[in-house]
Amino acid sequence: MTATARLTRHHSIRTATDDDRERIGRIASLDSSHPIEGPALIGEIDGIAVAVLFLADGSVVANPFRPTADLVESMRVRARALGAPALARRSPVQRLRDAFRSPRSVYAGI
Repeated sequence: MTATARLTRHHSIRTATDDDRERIGRIASLDSSHPIEGPALIGEIDGIAVAVLFLADGSVVANPFRPTADLVESMRVRARALGAPALARRSPVQRLRDAFRSPRSVYAGI
């Protein structure tokens, strides 16, 4: 594989279950946050949970060592499609703040 070749990463989004508590706690600790209880979506890259979007308030915790910005945006789209009230009423200022808080990596294109 050449240095310019891109690796294809498979991502998936699913509803969090009670079995995900430990995963959510681990991701929250990596993000220097506290895990939040309640309905959530889990974002996975290549089968590994790397981001959590909480449906009640739209907050996100993500692994800062993985490029998750595109995945988190897809999770927000999914949450809006599910009718998550917190995401439906986010102001432009809140969306801008979230964009700057989203973990981005200089290696996102690799």
